[in-house]
Amino acid sequence: MKEAFTEFPVHTIELSKFSSSSLHLKSACSMCGPGAIAVGGHVGKFIQDSIVASGRSEYQYFYTEDMGAANCVYLNDVLIRRHEREFPASIEGLRAIDAFVKASGGTVTEIEADELAKVDGALTCCSLLIDL
Repeated sequence: MKEAFTEFPVHTIELSKFSSSSLHLKSACSMCGPGAIAVGGHVGKFIQDSIVASGRSEYQYFYTEDMGAANCVYLNDVLIRRHEREFPASIEGLRAIDAFVKASGGTVTEIEADELAKVDGALTCCSLLIDL
């Protein structure tokens, strides 16, 4: 990745010890607003610590207890995230994310995706973002 994208800062995050916990890197963290990253569970916290340790401190982080609660899609000032009913342990973190997005001029849309999650699907797995 570093060789392919030399114009961008690329940092390695060693996730091999979490191989059974997370299907993809963005299953545990994703952009949730301008300059903001949602991180979920112990895998998300590890990713956050790795990013900070690499010297990238310009991000604001929002922690959710559940890894799946941190998987969201942010595009054009709209945050699409899982419904808080699906992650009662993460309500505090989700509401903090919502407040940040709204204070930044964005909107939040909650969707229920518990059936999708039964087959290890996440919101980012269902997204194909195309710049038109």
